Amino acid sequence: MRRFISIILTIAFIIVSVTGLQLTFKIGLPTKENSPIAQQGQEISTTGNTKQETSFSPKKAHELAGFIFLGAGLVHIGLNRKPLLRYLKLR
Repeated sequence: MRRFISIILTIAFIIVSVTGLQLTFKIGLPTKENSPIAQQGQEISTTGNTKQETSFSPKKAHELAGFIFLGAGLVHIGLNRKPLLRYLKLR
């Protein structure tokens, strides 16, 4: 179980880190000019909703990985509660 949780935490950390950087620095995010939807002549609404879904959204990946990261982190804390409490008592 611990090995499985460690793998999930690692993958979620990588996804959250990469997509967080993409969102922060707007790397690889479609703009009104270069989005596939705008190139097809369809309008993008002011709320960001489009008439057609794009194939990849860093924001959606970031949010999903964040929830997975949170859940796996809570399981990790639950599995390692005693060592964590011992460590905190030593400080």
